[in-house]
Amino acid sequence: MKIEFYLDKTNTLQKVINLKWDDQEWQELNNLSELQIEMIFDKVAKFPKARKAFMHLAKFKKFDTKKEILKQFIFCNWTKLDNKYDITDNNLQFENIDCPFKGTNNCLINGEGIVCIKGSK
Repeated sequence: MKIEFYLDKTNTLQKVINLKWDDQEWQELNNLSELQIEMIFDKVAKFPKARKAFMHLAKFKKFDTKKEILKQFIFCNWTKLDNKYDITDNNLQFENIDCPFKGTNNCLINGEGIVCIKGSK
């Protein structure tokens, strides 16, 4: 499994997470089947830092499905389009995401070091 995520902010009112799965065509995260979401969620949850972040997100009522937890985790860690896959068979490649809350005490999910894996700016 190799997946690259990116956040499409162009010409849209709502930001859309897109992904490329094993060199297939780009598709929207929102259009994945429950089985596909489950596969990605389970793969990411095998890594201790990500599993801790998932458990943290599960405490918030607005993240009550695996899809919502995964989506927020992606927003916090994988929204840059680059030449490195975010998920591979053996690794999670975290990105230093531009977030106005990193390094502050204003994160809505108190995620510094828990949900956003890369350190603050």
